[in-house]
Amino acid sequence: MLNSLNLRSYLLPLLLLFLLFLGFTSLSKPANIYCRLCHGQSYTAWQRNVHKSVDCYYCHGQPAGVAGWLKQKADEGRMLALTPSRLAASRPVLASVKNATCLKCHQEIAVKAVEKNGVLVSHREFINFSNCSDCHLVA
Repeated sequence: MLNSLNLRSYLLPLLLLFLLFLGFTSLSKPANIYCRLCHGQSYTAWQRNVHKSVDCYYCHGQPAGVAGWLKQKADEGRMLALTPSRLAASRPVLASVKNATCLKCHQEIAVKAVEKNGVLVSHREFINFSNCSDCHLVA
């Protein structure tokens, strides 16, 4: 059984590593190439996609503010810890995007009908109960 002295000798280095990780990640956001480690298929599709000039974290990052920053750092730590097992996984790791994120750039579709290839679609009727990605699967 670990006594309190042994426990402290393990916790202090772990705490220092965690603080170092927080400091590193707060100075810079992870590059899109980091996302590729777990999201390889999506990353490859994104490179050929209309959104290729949009940074991954713009759509997949957390909301602003202290709570969003803390959640982002916790998620980054969790992803970093899981990276070795994900690299060995055979199934793709998917990420989601909320409608509000899409509407940051595509707000016009919420108020007007859009015509493409002879099909007229008004998004107003279903934007509140359906995800954009249900119809617009974009990697």
